[in-house]
Amino acid sequence: ADPLMLTQLFLNYDCDFDAVNLYKDIVHHVTRISARACAPINTSSSATKRDTDQELDLSRTGLEVLVVILRSFLKSLDLPGGDDKFDENDGSSSLSMLRQNLKLDIGETTASIDKYRIKRVPSGMNALEKEDSSENVAEKIVVAFDKKRTAQQNFEIGVVKFTLSPKSGLSFFIENGFVELDAQDMARFLYENSEKLDKTQIGEVLGREPDASFIKEDNVDPERGGKGFFLRVLHHYVDKMEFTGLSFDESIRLFLSGFRLPGEAQKIDRIMEKFAERFTRQNTDVFPSADTAFILAFSVIMLNTDLHNPSIKPERRMTLESFIRNNKGISVDGGDLPEDFLTGIFNRIKEKPFSLKEDDEAREKVSKESSRDMFESLFVFEGPFGSSAEDRKREKFRKEREEMMAASEQMFKK
Repeated sequence: ADPLMLTQLFLNYDCDFDAVNLYKDIVHHVTRISARACAPINTSSSATKRDTDQELDLSRTGLEVLVVILRSFLKSLDLPGGDDKFDENDGSSSLSMLRQNLKLDIGETTASIDKYRIKRVPSGMNALEKEDSSENVAEKIVVAFDKKRTAQQNFEIGVVKFTLSPKSGLSFFIENGFVELDAQDMARFLYENSEKLDKTQIGEVLGREPDASFIKEDNVDPERGGKGFFLRVLHHYVDKMEFTGLSFDESIRLFLSGFRLPGEAQKIDRIMEKFAERFTRQNTDVFPSADTAFILAFSVIMLNTDLHNPSIKPERRMTLESFIRNNKGISVDGGDLPEDFLTGIFNRIKEKPFSLKEDDEAREKVSKESSRDMFESLFVFEGPFGSSAEDRKREKFRKEREEMMAASEQMFKK
């Protein structure tokens, strides 16, 4: 293998803030694989023995890969142990490979550092010049890696601050260079990091009052934090969305996937009004005006809540007929939208409610835990005198938790 391949991965990915830690992930997963083996179990089951042997082979292969990774770095650094060869034709090459000494003598390594030179420079290393000494190259690599690690740590701190207080979190992100105090850049930051930031707080930021400012000073440009700053952020955020060719309800679903709608009706109005403008501009043949799209969008949000709110009894939930009746006369000059158009929206919302991915994952996790607890409870032996007071308390808590989960899941039943 190319001894510089992993070095290139490390430089071009792990040292790049905008890239994933590819080298780290590879080593992490290979290490987990190599640690999966367990001691052989004395059993007469051939299936169990076969599974154990497969685990041992897989772990041995993982260790081989780790040794190859280490040797590739030793070779690229011209250190002892990098040029050792293995007999690929040897049937026991796996074991022999692991048993060989890496020959990495501490004193020899220390002495070799002064003589260390990089023979080749990986392609794509624009910041590193070929004539640089190995010490300068190594220093730049370390600086780049430390810079990314520090930035990631600061970003995680900012996420926590943002969850506790949106303004405090955004201030921290601005101070650490993740985003500028600019409405357009702020919208870009919220849009690109919607899967990392708290979506409830993103919704609160987008729904702020029209005259809300980030800086409490007069005569500041709204684009730079003055009055109307958050409204500008909302406009720039929506303008990043692409709804061309999507159905109306699917566009709403896409729009709401990046944040949680605030609970106040006025905030919902501002957010959905901007959505309606964007959708109508990109789909000119669906609605005669943005006002019609806005009224229907708000109605669809109410429909989603009405159909999937567990506190509303099934017999009191909105029907198709009432949904069509509620949206009569919302088109231009008091006209009606096509019934088949409204019927399609109703059926799709009824079958699949608007929900965030985090909520879906949380429900699935709770459901699995509930099923496991229920399964385990079937095999609890209470003894000849019944369960103890602690057991009864635990059982009562489990039943109450299941009832709470069942009520929550009613909101998302198909």
